[in-house]
Amino acid sequence: MIEVSIGKIEDATKHFEESLMINDQLHDYDAKIGSLNVLGDLMMKLGDFNQSLIYLQNALTISKTIKDSSGEASTLNNLGMLYTKLSNFTEAMNFLNQAQQIAKNCGDSLTEANSSANIGIVLYHQGQMDSALKIWEKILKIYEKSGYEFGKASIYINMGDVYYQKQKYKKSSQVLEEALKIGRKSHDLTIQTNSLQKLGMILQDKKDYKGATELYIQGLQICQEIGDLVGIATLTNNLGTIEFYGKNFNSALEKYNEAYGLLNQIGLGNSPLAQSILKNIEHLHQMRNQTKNISPKANWIEPKKSFNWVSVTPALRDLKTSHTFGKLDKRGELNTALEKYKNSPWLLYLIYSWTLSLSIA
Repeated sequence: MIEVSIGKIEDATKHFEESLMINDQLHDYDAKIGSLNVLGDLMMKLGDFNQSLIYLQNALTISKTIKDSSGEASTLNNLGMLYTKLSNFTEAMNFLNQAQQIAKNCGDSLTEANSSANIGIVLYHQGQMDSALKIWEKILKIYEKSGYEFGKASIYINMGDVYYQKQKYKKSSQVLEEALKIGRKSHDLTIQTNSLQKLGMILQDKKDYKGATELYIQGLQICQEIGDLVGIATLTNNLGTIEFYGKNFNSALEKYNEAYGLLNQIGLGNSPLAQSILKNIEHLHQMRNQTKNISPKANWIEPKKSFNWVSVTPALRDLKTSHTFGKLDKRGELNTALEKYKNSPWLLYLIYSWTLSLSIA
């Protein structure tokens, strides 16, 4: 289990594939169920959901055959998480409810708690954040009592997501920092990269782009080291957004395309993350086209005598007396403003929009 704890996904996969062959030779079905579940989880991290499903279905069949209730509950729980990643929340909830009930019946309190925590994740994705938060607060106490550090870190990350969505950045940072501490102490690279990515998003929202970039790069390096393809795509997309905010559109587009291409390659081209990246690309093209079309040589409207300001928005009306632009109700002064701000595309765009919105009296 060392490879899993430090996040070396490819090494761990080879290790458990070898273990699986040994389990078969020894007819050790309990161990085989465990190996299949670990391999199913590893395939999820690699984005190979079809192979993950094969491993988990095999584990479920064996656990039912030998009447291993604990193994069945654990497998159903993992199937629930697989379908959550596939955004099939109805199927995910079905598996998780089964896992929770079976674990409860056989006295497997840890799997029962894990299933409850994962039900919270499904509720979160369905927009029921407060319900999810209540579940996680309850499960956190169970994990703290049992000393389950990985579970605690996972709950902290989930809670950090909720607080982030509610724009409670201080509380979000606090729980994410706790998760990061656990990840570093236990050398769990997956926990570390998840924490770093979400802490980076908080800094990004606060417009601390330098700080956000540093955290994203740390997380990306870890994802590349462990082979977490979904993590690589997520953080590459985030770095693209930082470039976008800096108006480095070519660099942003390159990163967006790289992130989407990776997701498409592993069969996640229609996932929520992929759709978000496509929206980023569309928005970027719109912004580039707007900037490209702004030019001092544009066909500006020739004012006649005076303007009717009734139809102009308050913000644009203010431009009439603005000391920045001067009075733009004469062609000569408009050209002066255009020349002065020819290197400021957004100011030019504002002037252009303003002139087009005017109603000639």
